[in-house]
Amino acid sequence: MNAGGRARRNENIYALYKGEENIMDGTLDEIARARHIKRDTVRYMLTAAYRRRVNEPSKDGKRRCRLELVLIERRHHKKVRDDPKAMEAWREGIRESGRRARQ
Repeated sequence: MNAGGRARRNENIYALYKGEENIMDGTLDEIARARHIKRDTVRYMLTAAYRRRVNEPSKDGKRRCRLELVLIERRHHKKVRDDPKAMEAWREGIRESGRRARQ
């Protein structure tokens, strides 16, 4: 909680993937706004229940189209966040490590 007694919004940066394709990076609010879905729906993508559900085959036996949300930055990295070049290099490094992990 912050000084006002209210819970703080999650301002971490996430990457949204559809299969191997990076659709976008942003906070939960930014992703929800861009995809025209509720913030709670985006938060649900971080849960184990969502991962189980999308990994189950559909009734016709095909695998469901899966969107995956991956944490790429915690907002306490102030030095990186304040330098746009460092931030982009850091994000690219995270994307590259994700590509290697999926191979």
